[in-house]
Amino acid sequence: MLTRTALFAAVALLALGCASLMPGGASARGSSGPHAAAKPIAIHFHVTRPQLGRTKSPAKTLHREPKGNKQARSSRHKEHVKSFRQPPRIVGPLVAITKRPGTGVPPPNERRFVRNEVTIEIASTLSSEIIAALARRHRLERLEAFPHRLAGTMSVRWRIPDRRSVPALIRELEADADVISAQPNYVFSLAQDPPTTGRAIVDPAEYALTKLRLPQAHELANGDKVLVAVIDTGIEQRHPELAGVFAGDFDALGKEFNVDVHGTAVAGVIGAHGHLHGAAPGARLLAVRAFSRAGEGTTFSIIAGLNWAVAQGARVINMSFTGPPDPALARNLAAAHDKGVVLVAAAGNKGPSSTVLFPAADPHVIAVTAVDNDDVVPAFANRGPHIGLAAPGVDLLLLAPNGSLRVSSGTSFAAPYVAGIVALMIQQRPELTAEAIRKALLTTGRRLEPAASNAQYGTRLVDAYQALLSVRPDDRERPRLIPARNEP
Repeated sequence: MLTRTALFAAVALLALGCASLMPGGASARGSSGPHAAAKPIAIHFHVTRPQLGRTKSPAKTLHREPKGNKQARSSRHKEHVKSFRQPPRIVGPLVAITKRPGTGVPPPNERRFVRNEVTIEIASTLSSEIIAALARRHRLERLEAFPHRLAGTMSVRWRIPDRRSVPALIRELEADADVISAQPNYVFSLAQDPPTTGRAIVDPAEYALTKLRLPQAHELANGDKVLVAVIDTGIEQRHPELAGVFAGDFDALGKEFNVDVHGTAVAGVIGAHGHLHGAAPGARLLAVRAFSRAGEGTTFSIIAGLNWAVAQGARVINMSFTGPPDPALARNLAAAHDKGVVLVAAAGNKGPSSTVLFPAADPHVIAVTAVDNDDVVPAFANRGPHIGLAAPGVDLLLLAPNGSLRVSSGTSFAAPYVAGIVALMIQQRPELTAEAIRKALLTTGRRLEPAASNAQYGTRLVDAYQALLSVRPDDRERPRLIPARNEP
């Protein structure tokens, strides 16, 4: 019989041997120098006991004894007791957790996060007992959790019940072998509306459509049945201009639902089909509520909505919000991009002197700024080499709650025009990749600013019609396209 000390020694040796065989283990440190330390790896074991009555003695054939034989019954009883006293049998390692590279500790001057919360990523196979033990070790209160379908892991949001700082706690969590990654619950805000110019609006119902050449594009495609997700505030799905547009909805906040003007306006830019005409009136929308009426959303709510949208089959995702660099969001955006999802985001309304804002600055995202009726980028719009495309975003006539309309401005409303045009391209060529779509939009757009603003293209006004022509199937497979009457 193994003693308890011998058992613990066996477990330690087995764990050490498994760790040495994994990337980053002690046996892989040669190129990293003699003092390189292996990253912690958590190894979880199944522990079982032999079932009572199933252990047979090699010297005896117990079950061939006569049933009435008292000695046989006594022998079987002894075997039961012996099997019960045997130490647990280790089946082997079940899960090996690989740490994320880098750290989730926020930069020293970064303050855009919830001060008493932290989010961590763990293996989706961890038991509730291990998760509870993790909470006790770090004195945390669990708020909510959801599975990362894009990453194959689990994300958990925790409350910090005392006055410990978020950066210090993240360092502590990153040293825990059960934690894959830890970071703040960053706060994002909508690209809120700047004041309108006050000028008379020229043909408000057609100004943006004409500038983007959408009437001509709609002769080729209307986005029929292409799924476009809108991650935003609550959308008024009963608005008469949006009748029959929605294919599903998801509330990542889990609180009292409120219809909001921002989400409703963004949805209308894509799918309106009444007095106003959206960029893709035939598309189907997935409404994701990740922002409150105050215009704030977090890492946790945005990623939950993003995962849901991808699971529903969204081909395009519009993100009219801005915030700080976020490692967890970046990983999920990369995973969505790799699945063929086209990601479109507003550049932001903080002006030329603003720091770079995300998710627009993410390399997997198409960043969109705004222009006015004179093709001028407004003073409120962000600048940067990552911003390659522009669409109308000044003095637009937009949908509003209670079946009404309003005039507003912002890069928030330029981005969904591009998202809608992407839906037209996908309807025409469903096999297009995200990068092929980005390239087509950039190469067919009309240049607005000097090429110095972007190393390759410069900022360009999207041309929906030319973008569709550039990706249409071979002429041998469809009838010849005749340009619209006013087409140059």
